Amino acid sequence: YQRRVRGSKWQSEGRGARVRRSIGRREIGQIDPFLMLDEFVGSSLEGAGFPDHPHRGFETVTYMLEGETYHEDFMGNSGVLRPGGMQWMTAGRGIIHSEIPGKEMCRGLQLWVNLKSEFKMVEPAYQEATAETMLVAEEGGVKVKKWKKLLTSSR
Repeated sequence: YQRRVRGSKWQSEGRGARVRRSIGRREIGQIDPFLMLDEFVGSSLEGAGFPDHPHRGFETVTYMLEGETYHEDFMGNSGVLRPGGMQWMTAGRGIIHSEIPGKEMCRGLQLWVNLKSEFKMVEPAYQEATAETMLVAEEGGVKVKKWKKLLTSSR
């Protein structure tokens, strides 16, 4: 067994956005259930964003570090993610949605998680938390945030 460290790489994604992908690159291989882990940056003033696009069979967990990102989907869900906030989207049997950064530069993290085969056709769903609804614990310079609300998923 030989351990290799592979750095993440910046690449263009969506419309004018930049992501630094660490999980989900060919040279790393599959790390199921994790499909991708991206750090994303951009602003609507630069034309950056992720206009309407489909997802199916997985979940995304988005955490905002800086700025704002607006999201909406074809089911009528919409909202704004701000620093310290997170969104858990279950694409399930399919969803079309968009994510557009605000006018100021935004930065966040997004993790894509594969659903088990028996859950790939569940109804799409969103769960959101603001910075104010997160529990925070800090010890030895390490800060951990936890969502106060228990996830109601059967997965």
